[in-house]
Amino acid sequence: KPVHRKSAFERFPTDANMLWAAHVANSTVMHSSDWLFVGDDDSMPFEREIQRQVRGLSSAEPNVLGYVGFSTPRVRLQRGSAELTRPVPCRAADVCAGGTEGDERNNSEHGCCACPTAPSANGWKVSWSKGVASYRVPPLFFYGGTGILLSRGVLDAITSADWVSCTQRMLCGPSDDRLLTCIYNLLPRVCAIHVDQNENFMRGALQRAGVPAAVWNDAVWNNALWSTMSAAPIHGIRIIAHFADSPAHCPWSMHKLDTSCIQVVYNASMHCHGHAPAAHVGSQKFVTPVGRDACWWRAEQQERKRLQAKFGWGDAATAPFEELHVRSELARRNELAEKGRGACKVVVTEEQSRLACEYGVTYGCVDERTVWTRCRGQFRCGGQAHVTFRCGFPPGRPLYHCNCSSALSKLAHSVVARHSKVHKPGPLGGPFRVFFYGEPGAVAAEKAANYHVVLCIAVARERALRPENTFWAPMRHFSMLRPPVNASALSTRPVDMLYQSSNCDPQREQFAQTVRRIFEGKGLRFEHSGACTAGSSRPRYIKGQDAVLTTKMMISMSRNQRPDSEALDEKLALPMLHGAALPLYVGTGHRLAKRAGYPMHAIIDRADFNSDGEAAEAAANLAKDPAGLDERQKQVLKFEPKYGSFGGRAYVASRNFSFATKQVQVRVSNNRKSPIFLEHLHFLFGGRYDFVWGPRGDVIVDQCCW
Repeated sequence: KPVHRKSAFERFPTDANMLWAAHVANSTVMHSSDWLFVGDDDSMPFEREIQRQVRGLSSAEPNVLGYVGFSTPRVRLQRGSAELTRPVPCRAADVCAGGTEGDERNNSEHGCCACPTAPSANGWKVSWSKGVASYRVPPLFFYGGTGILLSRGVLDAITSADWVSCTQRMLCGPSDDRLLTCIYNLLPRVCAIHVDQNENFMRGALQRAGVPAAVWNDAVWNNALWSTMSAAPIHGIRIIAHFADSPAHCPWSMHKLDTSCIQVVYNASMHCHGHAPAAHVGSQKFVTPVGRDACWWRAEQQERKRLQAKFGWGDAATAPFEELHVRSELARRNELAEKGRGACKVVVTEEQSRLACEYGVTYGCVDERTVWTRCRGQFRCGGQAHVTFRCGFPPGRPLYHCNCSSALSKLAHSVVARHSKVHKPGPLGGPFRVFFYGEPGAVAAEKAANYHVVLCIAVARERALRPENTFWAPMRHFSMLRPPVNASALSTRPVDMLYQSSNCDPQREQFAQTVRRIFEGKGLRFEHSGACTAGSSRPRYIKGQDAVLTTKMMISMSRNQRPDSEALDEKLALPMLHGAALPLYVGTGHRLAKRAGYPMHAIIDRADFNSDGEAAEAAANLAKDPAGLDERQKQVLKFEPKYGSFGGRAYVASRNFSFATKQVQVRVSNNRKSPIFLEHLHFLFGGRYDFVWGPRGDVIVDQCCW
């Protein structure tokens, strides 16, 4: 319980624990250790990320690492660090004013001396009337719950007597504030290094969780400092899945995990705790718990019941929870719009553009049968409960008008119903058949009906035309890549725009020629490094990844340009992952890219402009803006490609497909094996089985075209 609250920094007796821990460690184990991690009793550190953060730092230097929770304006964190020098000694006139919780910020900004203490029968006590304040408040604080890392250079430079004295007399404030106050006052200098990996990890985890934009940053920040996964099931699902999605990246720590989450997090993150790959047994490496053993299970069940009761969704108990989360947000918007609309009865069932669909702002009614929109998506008119239509296509126009006609949707429902085979859920009585399709174009319903699951790079835009077992998935090994961190800044690169293509389709060439003419007209450098020249008379530029590393931007045209489909192939990711360059994107995969965590604000998207010329002008203006280029590149450098089909995995889980043995043998019908097939199967089944090549054919793969 609190001692008393006379001081802004006086709180709990246990707040001395971090200081005592540092002193005891320095007196015992630090002769053989380089770094000391000090945290709360509910902090879970991730050893591999901690080792990565100290790589290149000298443990002999006075370095302190952690999450900077607060810093005053006089501290400038240059490249995430600040050097603090010992303050001037305290005087009687420097004692901090104020005596209520929440004055920490004021005291930090004034640099006053905190916590006046006087001798007592049991050592020291806080005394505002007779005490002396010996320690000046530092200009920044680390958040102790996520852990603070101290170098041997910090601990060795403070004598045992000074540690004891500061621990006994610094009786005010939370433990993390006390620790940094002592270090700040007892060392000639110390380098404070901000670690933002928790925030980066949570940002990557939650950017595909359907969290409303208005609260997204708060959700990232809250999970970076203390876990809310057990209270918010959509957070828990994505955070756990992100460990498997991004095995190369781990958080620095997790704090305040619900007790039911601890084992779940540990199982999913064994690779983050320094275990060698050989230590993992089969699927333990990327286990993604589902069902009653997941700590958010009860919260998810409550939320499903609420959604079912509110909206009457028949699939609320079985549909993928991410999909329900997005649908509920759209329903909330439609509910708000309903209160303000008159005779207009059009609602949005699915957004398919970066621009949000908001009634009266980006879409509305011309009359009872006609809709106007500036956004793209699926809409439904009043009186047609099960019939949707799309509006806002093809991309590029400022305004669209669509009729509530349902002919296409009715036809689509009948086509899919005629060709869909319902595979019996539960244990598989025969081979699990999967089709990998890596070519442009959607897979027809007749074809998809022959498989349990179909994974492809293009799906029908009209939801009713998509077979229920068909899902988008990445079909390249980009899952193992990240943008090169040592890439040069875009503002320093010699080439302004690169065109690298061997498909010289007239429509594609026309767009590239428009870009070339505008760039060269503004004195900018346009290069081509493939078979297609965009009408340029210049010789072919260098080929391959070396070319991408020298350009600011690169034309990225999808292999599928059909307006009736959504396609996301390797073209959009290539400039970012091969050269940390910006894509000028032409394609239909905007919504898929957004869900897959692409840095959409760093991409120049043709769909955001009315014409090819406008898009080229915007790119040319950006090429002349060094600060704008480098700012967008920062977003690209944080890009972590998501791997696997989340829709496919949710579908497999909902059908409860299972094998009789832990080891599952996979056979490719044309014997053209690719590691990507095993990786996708591992992801589809949540890491529960070991997939290996074998003649038994528990899984039969058909594919095109490796």
